[in-house]
Amino acid sequence: MAWMTTTNPSSGAMTTTPPEAPAPAIKARARRRRWQTAEQKAEWVALFHGSGVSQRDFARQQKMPAANISRWVRLARKRKPARTKAEEGPLVELALPEPASAASAPGAVAIHVPGVLAGYN
Repeated sequence: MAWMTTTNPSSGAMTTTPPEAPAPAIKARARRRRWQTAEQKAEWVALFHGSGVSQRDFARQQKMPAANISRWVRLARKRKPARTKAEEGPLVELALPEPASAASAPGAVAIHVPGVLAGYN
């Protein structure tokens, strides 16, 4: 066995120990847990949705664990109540012109609304 040289990360001091000496204990820095309120979590989720990046990249940019933003997005999605048909918007009655010929009478009617994607439900 060879002698072991270790460096103290905080002071930069180097220590050399003989092979029969016990290995030095590695001390981890204590991390403070940051608590977020429901409002703060909602703000983070809104920021993430507006960022246009992946959850991992967003978490890295904000220096937070990726699991946090992932959990908050998932919980926000679950809490969002499903919209009912009545909440989708006001109903508008349309007056359709009479068909020009009998060939186009009963059947499908195509309605084009500017700003609405075709086939979007």
